[in-house]
Amino acid sequence: KVVMYGPEVQRCQASDCGHGLILKSSGDLPGFCRDATCLEAECCQPAKSCTADVCGLGYLPKPVLPGETLDFCASTVCTTVDCCITTPRCRESDCGEGFILKGALSLPLYGC
Repeated sequence: KVVMYGPEVQRCQASDCGHGLILKSSGDLPGFCRDATCLEAECCQPAKSCTADVCGLGYLPKPVLPGETLDFCASTVCTTVDCCITTPRCRESDCGEGFILKGALSLPLYGC
């Protein structure tokens, strides 16, 4: 039987990472933190930021209001969930007076 004395040993958790940081992948994490509290330097890595190339056909980059910045991605790889919104589809109600919805064959799949 092993008995340990002193403070309880801590392991890295996502809550140890501040804004713009994510938990390191399991292979890069230490087995235990060096001190009674875990440090960002030993547990965290910079998160990726969204770029327009993440959004493919049928998606647009999430809008960013003046003075705001895009959120960081949830993992080391950005996804459409992190960075994009679905491109709106045209509806008949989008057409003003004197205009009709383009025919089904000439209407782009996304956008108007």
